[in-house]
Amino acid sequence: MTGTTAWYRTLAALPLPCAVAMSFGLAAAAPAPHEPRDGLAVGDPTPAPARTPPQNCPAGRLPVADPAHGRRPEAARAVAACLTGGGNRAAAHAGTTLRAATLTVTGLFCPPTSRTCRAATIEIRATRLCYAAPGGDTCTASGRVTLTGRVRFRADSLHGRTFGLLPLTLSTRAVPPVPLPYLVLTDVEAAGLWARADRVDAPATVIAPDTG
Repeated sequence: MTGTTAWYRTLAALPLPCAVAMSFGLAAAAPAPHEPRDGLAVGDPTPAPARTPPQNCPAGRLPVADPAHGRRPEAARAVAACLTGGGNRAAAHAGTTLRAATLTVTGLFCPPTSRTCRAATIEIRATRLCYAAPGGDTCTASGRVTLTGRVRFRADSLHGRTFGLLPLTLSTRAVPPVPLPYLVLTDVEAAGLWARADRVDAPATVIAPDTG
């Protein structure tokens, strides 16, 4: 039995939320190395450079829900102005990668000295997650993945279009500490992804070795 086959069978034998959590690199029990109990920092113990809200961030115009079609350009510009004032972005590296049609985040906040962001919920649609496994990469495909509860996540590189319009590329280590009530990215690509949540729902999910 190859390492990849063994890993796939291990995931397949688990309850679906647990299997998907493992494919995300999620955990809901003991803190990861170098992680405080509140889950605000994981992995590399070196803190991210301190960040401040950008002066041109129109916080009062940030959307709190899905904007009407005619208001999406204004919402996209406001979000882009508030998220891109953090300076240099971290370079992407191998690890868990993500491709998705849409990424919807509510209650987003990235503390000023942490590489890890908080969120109230994350919903990802038409999702393909790939991660290294013995014998080759393994991928998870799902129509919808929802993270709820105490959501924490980190991405070395995250790219998409805000509300389907303006291209945006960032790293969670460089996102300014601006509370963002509602965010939608389309045509999503992410690398160096890590996440933690109390609950993960992913109906109709397939986990299998990457076939290219």
